[in-house]
Amino acid sequence: MSTNTKLSDAEIFHRYLDQPATLPAAVRRAAARAFRGGHVVAYALVDLDRELAFQRRWLVLGDEQIAVIDEAPAEPRVSSFERASIRGVSV
Repeated sequence: MSTNTKLSDAEIFHRYLDQPATLPAAVRRAAARAFRGGHVVAYALVDLDRELAFQRRWLVLGDEQIAVIDEAPAEPRVSSFERASIRGVSV
């Protein structure tokens, strides 16, 4: 007899990608300020360290902008730019 366990998208995201299922509150607030009230569409931890572990830096996609948010300081550091300025993506 087989037992199939159904995982939610958030559980799969956390289990296989080692990414939190929710955006930390301070990062979400920083993104909202950068997006001038616009919505958070998607997010992911970015930037690997020497041990290939994710840093606490987030790439946050908004309706019209993208923000890179460093979560480490007490007040997250934010740099943002227009989505329209992206000309390509590579790994």
